Amino acid sequence: TLTSGATFDVSDACSVEIESVYVHRSWDVLNCHNTALHYNAINIRDFYCQNWKNSILHLEDATGIFVNEYNWLTAQYTGTATAIKIDNRTATLYLDHGTLFGGAKGVQMGTGVNDDIRISNSNWDSILGDGICLKNCTNSVLTSVWVASCLGDGITVEGTCANVKFNGVTSLNNQLSGVFVKDATVDDFGMVNCSVYANNITNTAMEGGIKLCAGLSNFDISHNRISNANSYGLGSGHQKYAVLLPDGASDNYVISDNRIAGNENDVGVIDGGTGSNKDVSANLGPWSPGNVPDDALWVRASVGVTPATGVITALVDQSGHNLALSPVGSPTVSASTINSLPGIVIATTAQYLIDTTDRLCVADAARYIIAVV
Repeated sequence: TLTSGATFDVSDACSVEIESVYVHRSWDVLNCHNTALHYNAINIRDFYCQNWKNSILHLEDATGIFVNEYNWLTAQYTGTATAIKIDNRTATLYLDHGTLFGGAKGVQMGTGVNDDIRISNSNWDSILGDGICLKNCTNSVLTSVWVASCLGDGITVEGTCANVKFNGVTSLNNQLSGVFVKDATVDDFGMVNCSVYANNITNTAMEGGIKLCAGLSNFDISHNRISNANSYGLGSGHQKYAVLLPDGASDNYVISDNRIAGNENDVGVIDGGTGSNKDVSANLGPWSPGNVPDDALWVRASVGVTPATGVITALVDQSGHNLALSPVGSPTVSASTINSLPGIVIATTAQYLIDTTDRLCVADAARYIIAVV
């Protein structure tokens, strides 16, 4: 039982083997704080930790940390405990075949550049914040990783990153989005053959499956499965979309061949990128206006209307561009109109809904309107 310090301190060490250990109620389980960046070659195998307090791996300027067959369970100080803390930078950190359950954060990275971070064949569950947070990472890969039931986003990518790839990753039942790429400074991001299921448990607006930031370029999201449905016995989420790319100067990207089903409001891919070098196609699932490339506005009588019946006070866009139409002359919404479906009733020429931003009316630009009546 430690209230400070570490069970193992391998700072500035080289060629260390740690095997078949059980650590209980430690402050930091393993510290590796080098005075300068150099190769450590720390090999850890069959590594079991329980009721840890501050961190399991606390690293600074460390290189060559290899962990195989790990089980890290039940952080004691759930408000602050973080499984992996990187104070400055780390290179060549490999975690393979293991489980992390609980803790405030899975990974907390500092301001330095972290290179060659690889997590594979691992299950991370019930973390009290974001599950896996990759910050300022280059040449980093997640392979066959399960991230579930976290109280933030399942996986986040942020800061200045390059060549970050996900393959065979499953993110499900998280409180916010399954995956969130936060910054346009992320370059060469790839997500292939992954599953994103039943996220946004909090039912928060504009949270969903894969959430990208405005202006993100040079990425590939393809051959994934994205749905509110899941076969793992977990509750249904409220994914508002499969993939969201907000309005911005995104270019050179692929969003294709994804299997999409069951996301709320029938929204699949929301593509707000203005670049011409892109492929947004063959995303299979129920057709909806939300899947139309370059859609500008989608309004429905059954979703986004306040109130649900009576005189309309607000009508919110469902296309992902967050336009809001303002009512003039008291148009109404009725729960039963044509074919007993909800409908918006415009009774006189003095009644209408107006977009005050002028984004729908661009000089000399063609507009197509599709109405279901």
